Amino acid sequence: LAAIQESSALLSEGLVGELSGDQQEIIRIQSSNCQRLATIIENLLRHNTDSFSVLNAMPQELRFDKIIEGVVAAHEVALTSRQLQITSSLDRLTVMGESEQLRVIVDNLMSNAIRFSPSGGIVTVRLLEDRQQVIFEILDQGPGIKPEEAEKVFEAFYKGQPAANDFYKGSGLGLAIAEEYAKAHGGTLEAVTSGQGGYFRLALPGTTRDHR
Repeated sequence: LAAIQESSALLSEGLVGELSGDQQEIIRIQSSNCQRLATIIENLLRHNTDSFSVLNAMPQELRFDKIIEGVVAAHEVALTSRQLQITSSLDRLTVMGESEQLRVIVDNLMSNAIRFSPSGGIVTVRLLEDRQQVIFEILDQGPGIKPEEAEKVFEAFYKGQPAANDFYKGSGLGLAIAEEYAKAHGGTLEAVTSGQGGYFRLALPGTTRDHR
């Protein structure tokens, strides 16, 4: 990981020639994702046979819609390369929580949706208020999850069916970490077996609508 970060820095500094604006942007995204990967590695090191240890960070009031928008922007290159479209409907809602853990939840769900989406497909993200809860939903047009796998996908190291045209093998940890962080926020994360592609639903307690 350190070697990747160093090579990115050298490219950014123009060691092998001047880069275009688009190339600089890809290097910036790569560097940012390296930093996020370092955080994921730290999370993995906290893993034991029972569960993941979660940092007891002081919760803050956070604009959840802004966190989602940031994650979508970070995946712009992957979305473009797969010719995927994003449709979003995000209410301006705040939650009490830890920003990095919430970002990791959304990031893992977004990565999963992109990975299993067919080329040219649509990924839908929604944030809404329902019965004093903040509801985040993400849907893709991939094969979806079988009813018998709806609980298993949150088990550490469970991989299920590989994605079509998979360029890398997943660790089977993304959804397990996402669920653990959801629970740490007093919420739930479920895989909805709608029969119409992948569909994940995150529910967090309490909501404040931001009208600014």
